[in-house]
Amino acid sequence: MITEDAITIMPDRSAVAQTVATRPFGHIVSVAGAQAVAALELSPEILDSAATDRIEIGVLIKIPTPVSSIVGIVSSMSSPTPAVVQDEKEIRLIELSLAGEIFVDQQTGERYFRRGISNSPALGDPVAHASHDDLACVYSQPDKPTIDVGTLFQDSSVPARLLVHNGLEQSAEDGW
Repeated sequence: MITEDAITIMPDRSAVAQTVATRPFGHIVSVAGAQAVAALELSPEILDSAATDRIEIGVLIKIPTPVSSIVGIVSSMSSPTPAVVQDEKEIRLIELSLAGEIFVDQQTGERYFRRGISNSPALGDPVAHASHDDLACVYSQPDKPTIDVGTLFQDSSVPARLLVHNGLEQSAEDGW
């Protein structure tokens, strides 16, 4: 029999997104085109992190730079030198697919997302979780037709949307 005491309810990821997003968890150690590798900093605070700020495949991260905040997706994780005993130093790496950049319009102060990378991260740049505002900026496309398909696993308060492809609209008008 399962009692209520035995059930652990995970907190909503959005509840801690802003705090987690401001705390870097690693730094860039390699960049090649639209790919980057970050080394995780294994501080006790990060090792004891809650499930809400876990680094997982598919999580959006940001890399603040002087020009923009580069947005990447965790595509791979590895530990090339795992610790065999507790006191040994372990290296943990994440591979990132760099998806785009968040800029701030100098005239209006509005943030906007642009796919593609025009500004590469530098070695040593900090890596942090994308905040609620970062996720909303990336996934909202105010000038483009979209359909809602649910919410993001990284922050359930941000709707997940798909762009409606203009070719599909054209094909439907032509009777396929």
